[in-house]
Amino acid sequence: YVQSVEHDSLVEAAARREAVVVLQCRAGDFMCRGGWLARVHPAEAMDDGFAAILRDAVLIGAQRTPVQDIEFPLRNLVDVALRALSPGINDPNTAIVAIDRLRSGLARMLGRHLPDALHCDPRGAVRVIAESTTYDGLFDAAFHQIRQAGARQPAVALHLLHAFGRLAEHVRLPEQRDGLLRHAGLVLRAGLDGLHEDCDRADLEHAYAASKRKLLEVCPRPPPGTSGARS
Repeated sequence: YVQSVEHDSLVEAAARREAVVVLQCRAGDFMCRGGWLARVHPAEAMDDGFAAILRDAVLIGAQRTPVQDIEFPLRNLVDVALRALSPGINDPNTAIVAIDRLRSGLARMLGRHLPDALHCDPRGAVRVIAESTTYDGLFDAAFHQIRQAGARQPAVALHLLHAFGRLAEHVRLPEQRDGLLRHAGLVLRAGLDGLHEDCDRADLEHAYAASKRKLLEVCPRPPPGTSGARS
């Protein structure tokens, strides 16, 4: 697994050669021996010394680590929820606790700046283009599999929608809001498809409406053609 990438050394080496490095991996990715780490443009900038710098800049180990792999802690909590929701265990209360912990971690992440994809030299020229983590990627890692496993569990689907509403309190960017709205819609559709009792379906629709209303109130969509800002 890629454990970390040292971007500064790559920027320095690329600047000396007037080159651009396009990374083909990021922290958390599984790597096979002989797999590509990066592309270098122009090709003639690549030499044995540059290849050695590239290999040294990408730390590969046997396990994922949370040093640069932002999704790794989320993955651990998702695994707990999935085991709890498995037919052999069927413990939705533990899955609900895992969702609470995911909400806590995401609430902190929403207030932080994600690593940039572009890394520039002192003159401002782009030297390294990395595969960056996005808020959509974080939400997908946190919620996709739990939704798929728990869609037929009313308590789990309702708690997911409740979590989206509470995460609205920490939203500061339109892309954060839009990502949570997207997942709320996915949970609603999956729940309605999997639930057959009218009361359960009504509860789900009510929870979705409440979460959607809170997300839109805390970070309203700017009018078309304009940009929004918050203090």
